[in-house]
Amino acid sequence: MKDVSVKAKAKLGKLLDDYLLERTINENDFDRKISYLKKNYEFLSSDDDKLVVEEKLNNYFFKQVRSIDFFLRGLDKKFYKLYFSIYKIYLIQEIITSILNNSLADNYKYFVNSPFFEGMELSANYSLHDFVKSIKDKHIKRVLEPFLNENMDQDQLIFLSSNALIKLYYRDLLKMSEKFPSNDYKYINRYIAEEINLLNFEMLYRLKSFFEINNNEVFNYLIEGGYLFNADRLREISNLNKDEFIEYFSDGRYKNIFENEDLVYKRIQDRRWKNSRDEIISENCDILYVISAINLLYLDIKNIISILEMDGRYVYNQKRELLIGR
Repeated sequence: MKDVSVKAKAKLGKLLDDYLLERTINENDFDRKISYLKKNYEFLSSDDDKLVVEEKLNNYFFKQVRSIDFFLRGLDKKFYKLYFSIYKIYLIQEIITSILNNSLADNYKYFVNSPFFEGMELSANYSLHDFVKSIKDKHIKRVLEPFLNENMDQDQLIFLSSNALIKLYYRDLLKMSEKFPSNDYKYINRYIAEEINLLNFEMLYRLKSFFEINNNEVFNYLIEGGYLFNADRLREISNLNKDEFIEYFSDGRYKNIFENEDLVYKRIQDRRWKNSRDEIISENCDILYVISAINLLYLDIKNIISILEMDGRYVYNQKRELLIGR
């Protein structure tokens, strides 16, 4: 694993350093932004529009995931592949949403050209039934099949099917993590448990802010296995109203997440950045080091895409505030 860790460390060299970050966020001209970014990403071109640049960066990220996968073996490889299967799950969620919104034909090329589409089937006229039945992963298909027979409105179907997929993903991750030696397991489990916490907090905030839902039902949408948040504690905060929920987190390690409601999602991403950065610094576990390096690369690419969207309408402080982990 040490050789793979060295390869992962080399990928951290692609992260925007402070000098390059400052030059890019202070620039409003798109072509000049690309000229700066080409220092790290030579495949970018000022002839590309924003959508092409985003597609190139996403394809680059997929290649980085794959390049590490090639050098892993055994349980490390299985866990790594399962961990980064989340991007295929995200794509499945997008396809389901597009089908139910009757926009599949418009988005078809985007889906089939995604690097994470590999191994999947799709036609521009697929129904939800057609798509679910085409899925080769038996676990994913089994989770989605009940929604084919459910009598529910479109938004509810999108929300519940997405929730079910994420729950499946984390159950499988937690189960596989138990196969690692005890010393590695404690770090891997803590890392995943922290991700689960952040997802649960984000879900709770969304449910209490944008959905009219009985507090007794909220718990059903949460993922068990979070760090220091067992089932009883999750039930406790599920029963709080929005103001009580925000007050609950006004102190302690998560207090900054809900300080500004306009920045909740960004603060959660900041925590994800910090979790991965802490693993890189501590080097507690080789497979976590590798995963954390790839996660930082992904979040940095998200920052690049955000920077390309920012123009003269944003002042410097606004630009900095919107960047993850910065």
